[in-house]
Amino acid sequence: MPDGGSLVLRIERLHLEASERISPALEPGDYVALSVSDTGTGIDADDLPRIFEPFFTTKADGVGTGLGLSTVYGIVAQSGGGLEVRSECGAGTTFVVYLPVAGEPSGEESPSPAALRQPAGSETILLVEDEEPVRELVRRVLEDFGYRVLAASRPSEAQRLAAGSEIDLLLTDVVMPEMSGYELATRVRLARPDARTLFMSGYAHKALGDAGELPDGELLRKPFSTEELTAAVRAVLDGRELT
Repeated sequence: MPDGGSLVLRIERLHLEASERISPALEPGDYVALSVSDTGTGIDADDLPRIFEPFFTTKADGVGTGLGLSTVYGIVAQSGGGLEVRSECGAGTTFVVYLPVAGEPSGEESPSPAALRQPAGSETILLVEDEEPVRELVRRVLEDFGYRVLAASRPSEAQRLAAGSEIDLLLTDVVMPEMSGYELATRVRLARPDARTLFMSGYAHKALGDAGELPDGELLRKPFSTEELTAAVRAVLDGRELT
């Protein structure tokens, strides 16, 4: 909204019937709908079908890449929800996020023994994540659990670190600038054939395109908890499949 305007946030609880399905991913049932509407420039009809594609952007070169909506799509899809977009050039845009209503908690539950056992280690992990907040959070968590972490923001930087350091695990995002995490893993394996691989992704399976078969690695879905991260890292280092 370059000249100002109105931004309206609305939240409501609703029940979707089978005939009202917003997208194939949404089953009939109770949902919370969060809508964000503006009176801005709107989205061109030719661009609208592509707005959730990783790295799709209408910005000029060097200004930025499109990752925000792709991340939103992945998180909503993983949560069992769906997205609806309505837009018209010159008339603004409305995004509606549908999330399934959570059941009422049955009461206080004791943490499971598995949750109480926080798996730690001392191995060296090459962490590759282009989003700084995520990279720093993961780095701090792993270092708190005893691991030595080599952090890289780009695949090219990761390749240099792999060439000069012994590593036990490559922990890499899938969708990144320069090359995918899958291609990076293939290149790192040439320098460090004994290193294991754990991929991270916040995108739904559809957004990952044809990369459904992981090249000798496991996949950890974003967003993940500290427990899920440390358990996945330990499992891969120990040669176990993720459950």
